Amino acid sequence: MRLNETVKKALRDSGTNFAGNLPEPRPGCGVASVAAVSPSWAVGPVEEFDGGFLLRPREARASLPVEFWNHELLETDEKDASSLIAFMRNWGVPYLPVRECMMFASDRQKEAVAKTEKHRLSFTPAPKRGKTNGDGIHIESGTSGTIFYVSADEAEQSVLWLKLAVLNLVYGANGAPDHKAAEIISRAACPSRVLRIGRYSDSLLVDACGTGLASCGLLTAAICSQLIESFADDAEWRICACEGCGRVFKRKRPDDGATRPHGDSKYCCTVCKDRQTKRNQRAAARNRIKH
Repeated sequence: MRLNETVKKALRDSGTNFAGNLPEPRPGCGVASVAAVSPSWAVGPVEEFDGGFLLRPREARASLPVEFWNHELLETDEKDASSLIAFMRNWGVPYLPVRECMMFASDRQKEAVAKTEKHRLSFTPAPKRGKTNGDGIHIESGTSGTIFYVSADEAEQSVLWLKLAVLNLVYGANGAPDHKAAEIISRAACPSRVLRIGRYSDSLLVDACGTGLASCGLLTAAICSQLIESFADDAEWRICACEGCGRVFKRKRPDDGATRPHGDSKYCCTVCKDRQTKRNQRAAARNRIKH
């Protein structure tokens, strides 16, 4: 490795010692202080407020159930405030994925984001001493004082947009795949792991200076990431064998307590499996009576 002498001098002035051309490892620095962790976002009680919703953080969430986009997302009624509140209380606040590429935003989406931004920052407290890195990045815990606000319009449109994207890309609704939706999802997705330094490994980092998903909450980013991972999964797409379900899926939802998804099931979840089993048993019983 070759380092410009000016750069090496600046590093030496900051206390770095060199062994040849490379810095000597220092105690508590470098690999000793860096961890790869899952991105996280806040969940907690939700209430309606001034044309939107407030979430008061109680804990941080860093993962979603198997094929969340195929179950909890599709089962949420974005037109029903109580359904949205239950969704946000359990999983976090959904913000529009188009926040990461506003050139794709419709006028209605821009208006929804503007309604959120009108109130959102007023619920972000000024960082306490030692709780900012100097670049406007707040370092928060899952029970931080930051209250997450989203306008009712943005919450509704976020869930609807994500549902329509799933129905288009997975189920083929509206015919040809939507290239713009695929691009928005790709830009909104967050990595499965991010780097955090030492004591901040369990922290939420809130960029108070921006309007992207990192500034608001990463639930939407996690949903987009999970959808991408489903397409990358080598398992084959199936249609649930339970009559009346119709879900297109790759991995069966594990039973409670299971940690690994099933990739060889005819059913998208245990509920569907049990429902069809009972249906088959009743049909078999009727056939025995007839004969």
